[in-house]
Amino acid sequence: MHGAPIVPADWSKVRLYGHAYNIGSGIGSGWNNSQLDIIEQNFHLFTTEKRHARDYWGTSLCTEQASRVSSKVYHDRNSDIEVLFYWNSALPYEDVFESSAAALNAGEDFVEPHGRSWPGTLQWKWSNPEFTDWWVGVANGMVDAAPEIAQISGVFVDAVVKTDVAGYGAQVKAAMDALNGIVIFNGFRVLDTTIQAGPEYLDHADGVYVEAFLSFPCDTTAERKLLIDTLLDVATDKYIICRGGEDFEDALAAYLIVANDYTFFRWDSSGYDHRMIDDIPNHPEYGYALGEPLSDAVEYADRYERVFENCTAVWYPGNPAASSITWGQDNSAGQSFSEFMAGYPSLTGKDAQPQADPEGDGLANIVEQWLALDPTISDAGSDHLPRLHLGASPVLTYTYDSRVIGSILQLWTGDNLGRWDPVTLQPEWITPDGELRDVAIPVDPTEARRFWRFGVER
Repeated sequence: MHGAPIVPADWSKVRLYGHAYNIGSGIGSGWNNSQLDIIEQNFHLFTTEKRHARDYWGTSLCTEQASRVSSKVYHDRNSDIEVLFYWNSALPYEDVFESSAAALNAGEDFVEPHGRSWPGTLQWKWSNPEFTDWWVGVANGMVDAAPEIAQISGVFVDAVVKTDVAGYGAQVKAAMDALNGIVIFNGFRVLDTTIQAGPEYLDHADGVYVEAFLSFPCDTTAERKLLIDTLLDVATDKYIICRGGEDFEDALAAYLIVANDYTFFRWDSSGYDHRMIDDIPNHPEYGYALGEPLSDAVEYADRYERVFENCTAVWYPGNPAASSITWGQDNSAGQSFSEFMAGYPSLTGKDAQPQADPEGDGLANIVEQWLALDPTISDAGSDHLPRLHLGASPVLTYTYDSRVIGSILQLWTGDNLGRWDPVTLQPEWITPDGELRDVAIPVDPTEARRFWRFGVER
């Protein structure tokens, strides 16, 4: 557990988002003291889910009241917490929202049959401008309430995918424009090659909650890659909330790949059960040192990688079980691949990728980084390249940059081309030269043949 919430632009640990409810009576707020401790110590951004504290209030028709009371309790414990009011854009939930029940009981023309995913139920009637004004008014009334009544900072707009599919995208975008405070919408649902409630909604909100973050229906290689590529293009001043629920390390690694100053992580170990707040202490990774990112995410043929001061994240679109995070590192003095390429602004797009060879000298950019070469000019004659020096005491020489992080320069050798054994460099073979290291490996002159092979491993 965190001792205090990790706030935007703080990279000391994983930034956590809270979204939960408790139907129990609690102590007035709906939570017991240990649960309130978890909220206080872990969440800068928190949404109280609908149905909260219904046992305390003696009715399920208490969402607004419970949200107001709870927000004050959270704020009394942590004055910096940002609390969001849960408000559904598709369904009235007249059994849990006082405002919805009152409007429907008054006969307002605010609902219509839900003709798509949930036949037989009602959905909000966004074609009625009077409904839009009312819907915005309810949410803004929660946000604008006097401090002694509520401490709510913004609105969590749920089910935007449903309203988008129903053809009400324009109306919902206009409504989000009219909301006060922080506006987070539930969207970016990947289905085949389409992103429902996608990036265009971010022009009308402060951020997105990705409920299906690498979980159904986003579960094929192509869908997983599409989601991550789309999130990597999101403006860095927008909130991204990643809600994982399939493979913990895979989801956390992907979160680190896309993270910006306003990206938060949430994990549900039991599907969509929003009562899992007590599950937070079960993940020691939340307490591990993270550190500032030393690079943007780098895409390779089969994976993405990103280096932080204290860890390295590797994420595989096609192999979730292979995704990993290496913790406990000290990368602060290192040079990531993106930092190396930043020194060559003329190389962009595909020419700036690790495996690219823009000048055609046979050396990939990432190899040029390791050998301290220039990826914009041919280095065929460089002394940094591996060379075999013959004579009475033959040696193999090359020079590498000791600062490189995020990959490994590997040397293999063998006496035939069918078997290669890795070479472990011995201290006596290495001569420091500032940040460079000159390597001279002795070669046995009595051998009939000896082969060498270099490469960079990630």
